[in-house]
This record gives sequence, C-alpha cells and structure tokens, in this order.
Amino acid sequence: MVLHSAVGAPPGARVLIIDGNADRRRLLRDTVQAWGFEVMTAYDGYSGMRQIMNDRPDIIIVDADLKGWPSSTVIDGATRLGSRAMIVMLNESAIHATSRLSRRRIVGVIDDGNAVDDLRLLLTTAVDKMARNATDVTN
Repeated sequence: MVLHSAVGAPPGARVLIIDGNADRRRLLRDTVQAWGFEVMTAYDGYSGMRQIMNDRPDIIIVDADLKGWPSSTVIDGATRLGSRAMIVMLNESAIHATSRLSRRRIVGVIDDGNAVDDLRLLLTTAVDKMARNATDVTN
C-alpha cells in the first residue's frame, strides 16, 4: 500500500481503530497518523468500548469481525453513551445488525479493493460531517 497526501485532519481530531488483526491495526494506525490524526487502538470490542468511554474519539474505524463484543454492540453502545463519533466500517457484514440510530453515524464501508484511497475518502467525509455538526450546534 502506498500512503497518499494528508486528509487534512482538524487539530486534535482523534481516531480510534478497533481491529483484532494486529498487522492491519498497525498499518491503519501508521497511515492515519501520517495524515495528521491522533490515533488510539483497541484489539477487541470490549477494549474498544472502554476506549470510547474514556477517550471520546471523533472517528471510530471498526472491523466487523471482532472478538468479544461484536462491532454492532460497540457501535450501538457508543451511540447510547452519547458518542457523536463518525464510524468507518472495515467490512459490511455487521452493518445491518446495528440500530437505525447508529447507522446514521456510519460514513461508509471499506472493502478490500483500494483500501487506502477508500479510507482517505471516508475520513475526509467524516471530517466534513464533524465540521457541519459543529456548525449546526453553534447556529
């Protein structure tokens, strides 16, 4: 995979990557950090939920095939706890198991095709939605 230009992360924007695959988690962490985001990682659903509660990330990248709590439980739990984080799914298998309310926070799904470009596009979309939401709150 080739790293591309920066997404243009807003200052202090935090991304949580929840993925049980250690190699992919490291690659995602390094890529997203190179784009200027502050990155946290978790290796399963339970540790991901703890990170969401403690660190309040702006964007969550989550694999659908998590050990422990499934990704739909993590996404729905984050929503119930008041998290306004945008969600990027690493595959589509769990998207239909999430609640309707939680699905509104999902900005997209990455398939294995051109994953780095897809991720860059989805993070850009998430940053744009964060900015629109912040504007809506202040108006």
